Amino acid sequence: GPVLAPRHFGSRHTYPAFRRCPTPLRFAMPGCKAGQPKGKELKNVTEAEFKKIYNAGMISCDTVYHHQFTKDLRHAATAYKADPNSVTDADMETCDGVFYFSPFGSSCGDQRASNNTCDADRCYFFAKYGKCDLTNKAGSKYGS
Repeated sequence: GPVLAPRHFGSRHTYPAFRRCPTPLRFAMPGCKAGQPKGKELKNVTEAEFKKIYNAGMISCDTVYHHQFTKDLRHAATAYKADPNSVTDADMETCDGVFYFSPFGSSCGDQRASNNTCDADRCYFFAKYGKCDLTNKAGSKYGS
């Protein structure tokens, strides 16, 4: 039968008005279903830089959260580090989902307990505020 998706974790942040990914009705990973930006679509990092930021290899990659990008397809933490005035909370994607790989392309789904937590190299909110309330607090690099 179908696999039920996990529920969202804890309360959300106190930053701008973020929306939650739609609550799943039946199947796992409904999220907002947006496609992950391709390396060549990102305006401020190369594909090689993106792979380095997320430790992307042939088989695995650190968690890529939807909220780690701006609406105009910039990697927000990288933009913030280069110029803190170049990114605002209003520029950010407002989904708390995670991009998952599939043979049909990566798309946004609900968080899982095995997702990594955010850090200042990947997350604008962590870089700016020292924390991210959108990240999976139960996550760890190895899903423990």
